Amino acid sequence: MNLKPSAMNPERKITIKDIAKKAGVSAGTVDRVLHNRGEVSEKSKAKIRKTLEELHYEPNLIASSLSAKKTYLFITLIPSFNPGDYWEEVDKGIDRAMSEVAKFNVFIEKRYFNQFDAQSFFSAIDDLENAECNGVMLSPILRDKSLMFTAKMKQRHISVVFIDSQVDGADFLAYFGQPSFQSGYVGAKTLMLQVKDNQNVLLFRTLRKGFIGANQTLQRQEGFLSFLSEYRPNISVINVELQAGNPELNEILMKQAFDERNQIGAAVIFNSTAFNIASFLERSDIHDVVLLGYDALARNVHYLKQGQISMLIAQRPETQSYNGIKALFNCLVLKQSVNHINYMPIDLLYKENVDFYTHYEQY
Repeated sequence: MNLKPSAMNPERKITIKDIAKKAGVSAGTVDRVLHNRGEVSEKSKAKIRKTLEELHYEPNLIASSLSAKKTYLFITLIPSFNPGDYWEEVDKGIDRAMSEVAKFNVFIEKRYFNQFDAQSFFSAIDDLENAECNGVMLSPILRDKSLMFTAKMKQRHISVVFIDSQVDGADFLAYFGQPSFQSGYVGAKTLMLQVKDNQNVLLFRTLRKGFIGANQTLQRQEGFLSFLSEYRPNISVINVELQAGNPELNEILMKQAFDERNQIGAAVIFNSTAFNIASFLERSDIHDVVLLGYDALARNVHYLKQGQISMLIAQRPETQSYNGIKALFNCLVLKQSVNHINYMPIDLLYKENVDFYTHYEQY
């Protein structure tokens, strides 16, 4: 195995025999620890790890991966999307990671489902349970089905990464996304600064075929209501259930909800479609309602700058999916440990700072 030169002697490469001799174990034991395979006692592991630190050992992981000539298949499962949708950014992150890992004999198969139809998710998961692959990255929008899926994957020794939504109790390798409950809590804490005690709040939800809401949006809602219960218990919440794919009915529902007799001071929706509500406010010439939405989509940013949306909470979707693929790669190909929970920042965007966020280039 080729090893990088040590920091103490940059001209000489450290060998497994060097490590074994200094640690007082066999070369085979060192090899098993370095490649995370086979049984090794905790005492021997501790000796080897201490020796690796003392020798400033760093393996040439790229060379060893290429020399193995093993191929890997990762499968991703996310909602299908139209141009400009939230999931388009997630898909871009997958593509970015794909271009980096392809040279290591890693292939990625992208799969999609209809996020507005529970049966579409069920069918996609059923197909995925029997797929031949090394790792899976998905958005677990429905909790119970996702729990069953991860249990099945554990039996098959297939690693699973979650993005966008975390499922407590599931057996997964890593999660990349916001802490959803805290995100809703922070949203309420910020929004309520602009709401008077005699005003009410509209809480919009999107009903989908076969289920009420996605796992993530339900957790955000729980956090939002938790803050109100603790600090603004006198505020009344009016629930409005919009229908996915039915804009005519939604127009009627919003007219009823924003009736001046309801004394609405604020509104919130926990998915990326705040632009639909903002468009209604613009058409109806309503200017005295504070609206909180999620995600820095171009359509949302447009209304943020115009003032119909007061605040957006963003969550870096491309970074989530990119890091999710790299977690599978680091674990399965490079045999490195990865962090289990990886929270994205709760980014609060206003018209005064949104350009610095959306125009920022990562290098």
